[in-house]
Amino acid sequence: MYYCIACKKLHEKTDSAWVFKTGFHTLSKDEIIQLGICQTQQTSSQQVEKQARSA
Repeated sequence: MYYCIACKKLHEKTDSAWVFKTGFHTLSKDEIIQLGICQTQQTSSQQVEKQARSA
């Protein structure tokens, strides 16, 4: 599992997710989760980048 820094939700790891190697989020004293960005947020940011380049 990883914590998405864009949508602020927990997700299961998939091949399409960007999961950081050194970023972590503490859920509780005993539970530390890797940080990442889910595919939904990746798609949105990629569309914004394409629009900015074409402007």
